[in-house]
This record gives sequence, structure tokens and C-alpha cells, in this order.
Amino acid sequence: MDVTKEEDLQRAVRTILDEHGRIDVLVNNAGAVVHGAVEDTPLAMAREEFEINVFAPARLVQLVLPHMRRQRSGTIVNVSSVGGEIALPLGAWYYASKHALEAFSDTLRMETAQFGIDVVVIQPGIIRTDFEAETPANCGKFPDMGPTAKWPRPWHAPPRPPPGTRATMPPTRASSRRRSGRRSRRTGPRPATSSAGRPKPS
Repeated sequence: MDVTKEEDLQRAVRTILDEHGRIDVLVNNAGAVVHGAVEDTPLAMAREEFEINVFAPARLVQLVLPHMRRQRSGTIVNVSSVGGEIALPLGAWYYASKHALEAFSDTLRMETAQFGIDVVVIQPGIIRTDFEAETPANCGKFPDMGPTAKWPRPWHAPPRPPPGTRATMPPTRASSRRRSGRRSRRTGPRPATSSAGRPKPS
């Protein structure tokens, strides 16, 4: 299924309803990542990032919500990232998309609670997968532009993010945090972070 194609999304929902008569859980797990300095990254790539990471989940939510409301039950799981809480160099569009997905989820949870529908955000940490296998090649496509030109170079060998950032922590097999309306809820603004993603001292 191509999550950027409306006909694919509608077909998937219709197939499940035809075969099972109801939808109890929606898991939005499709994702994409693009790395590069803000100055260098083509906006076409940034828009594609948002199409996959934000608008595709949002459209699936729109398609299943009427059925969940009629049932007065359901769970929507949006797979985000620790990147929905922090920001690091070279990942502006990925982090922006994950922040957007989490804000979307927080709002959606408040809107759907009255219908017995829960909204869960999962924030995986750094996990050993091939998700970023194309990052070195993608960074190599961008031209050198001013002071940011040095940033993509570490990605060409084994990937080594800037020293002192959270991304230098060894990967884990399964690091995630579950957040739902029942367990915890963000009620205030996000904590301010430094360029390394660490909370700034107050």
C-alpha cells in the first residue's frame, strides 16, 4: 500500500470493513526520514516527508473515525519517535514531522475521548534497522552551501553524529515510550532544548 495515494488508503479501509465488519485498532507505522541541513534540503523532499509522516496518518484517521465513533470504541496508535521531543542538526524536516504528528495526536485524543476512542503515541528510540540506510547517499546529493557544508560529511563513513549529542548513544534493540490519555498527558509547553537535544537549565 502506498500511503500517499488516496485510492490505496480507501481500498485498505474498505477491505477490512468488508472482511471483518469493524475496525478496532489503527496503527500508523509508515515513516520516512530525510537528512540534510535546512539550507540544503530541497523543499520537495521536505513536503514528501510530511506527506508520509503526517498527512498519510491523518487521512487514515479521517477514514476510520466514523466507524469507530459508531462503535463507541477504538484505539489509534501513531508511531512517532524520540525525535518528536528533541531536535538535532541535519534532521529539521524529520523532527518537524514527528513534532507535528505528536501535536496532531494530542489534539485528536481530546476530540475523540468522548466517543470512547483512545489515541496512543509510541516514541521508539535508536534501534538497529535499515530505516536510515540511504542517509549517507542522500546527504551526498546535496551541494556544499556555506557553513553547513561540513555537517553531512560524517554520514559518509560509518554514521557519526556530532559529539555530545544524544544520537551518539549506542543503539538499543527496543527503546520506546507509550503515551496515551490514560497514562500521561502533556499539559504544558514542551521543554526548551539545546542544540544537542538536552533540556536547557531553567
